[in-house]
Amino acid sequence: MESMVPPESEWSVVDQDFEVWDLGDTASPSYAMIVPGWVRLAVHSIDSAAMPDWDTAKERLEDVLSHETPPPGGWTVVPVLEHETEVVEIGPNAPPVGSEASGGQRDAQVWRVNCQGDMAAWLIAYKDTYDATLVLPGSRAANSAWRSVARQVASQTLLRELTARSRWRLTIVGEERQAEYHIDPQAAPAGATNSEPAPVAAPANRGRSPIMGYAQRRPLAIVLLILVLCVAISFVVGRLRQSAAIIPALSVPAAANPSIKTGARAVVVAPSPQMVQVRTTPGNKGEVLMLTASGQSVDVVGGPESADNQIWRQVKIGNNTGWLPEKLQDGTPVLAAVP
Repeated sequence: MESMVPPESEWSVVDQDFEVWDLGDTASPSYAMIVPGWVRLAVHSIDSAAMPDWDTAKERLEDVLSHETPPPGGWTVVPVLEHETEVVEIGPNAPPVGSEASGGQRDAQVWRVNCQGDMAAWLIAYKDTYDATLVLPGSRAANSAWRSVARQVASQTLLRELTARSRWRLTIVGEERQAEYHIDPQAAPAGATNSEPAPVAAPANRGRSPIMGYAQRRPLAIVLLILVLCVAISFVVGRLRQSAAIIPALSVPAAANPSIKTGARAVVVAPSPQMVQVRTTPGNKGEVLMLTASGQSVDVVGGPESADNQIWRQVKIGNNTGWLPEKLQDGTPVLAAVP
């Protein structure tokens, strides 16, 4: 049953040897994972109301395959439409490792995440940026329990297998498989596009509405309408600001939680899967000593100290001693006293 989610201990990660090509279409970002005899053509839908640009993705894929050695039976292409579910930051808040790549072969590592013998997800880590993609079947991506376990497995895999990289932006997507089609390299000269691939079945909820059709026929009218609406909204907002009473902002210093005491135990209560940074000194500029997560018990050995409008407590986790804030800057609790 879909609700019966196996624990993380029953999930396994298998390293896969794929070529990953960025097909470089900004309107419908797409990429291809290529193995002998099989290709996964993925188009990432940005606007849920617009049809994905499958024709452009197919043309660029066929151009890539024209430079590859074809298998005896040709290529089986499995088009997949991806929808973004959530984005998770993993590791310390460091700057990006590199610039965003566009077009060409991507330096990537791919894992197949299995669960009880069934393929549960693909995990793709791009080495030229700090981006990783976790691809789940649509039904499991919609199930928060399945997604949570797969997210934890993916996060642990990235930090364990690629130890030189301490930060990742993990994008979790759900997929919808489309109709497969075949590319026979013997049917057309190398570099030429296939005559008529099998049609790709569009999802039932993605048909073009009359409004979308009008927008494509009259783009200038739509632009003018948007400009008029923006001017009207700006005028209304300006009038509201002029009529609103001006209340001076008050800077209220943070107050320590009296229930957290030095010499007692506390527990990390940050919402999962958010990782909290333990720093060597109080304040957000302190060097990151380690990461911890919800459920971690700590010994409070010092503090409180005030820094960056936060109250910090010195804690001991195992053999490590560092500083944690009682709350994040957005007010999210980090530490709670153990009764």
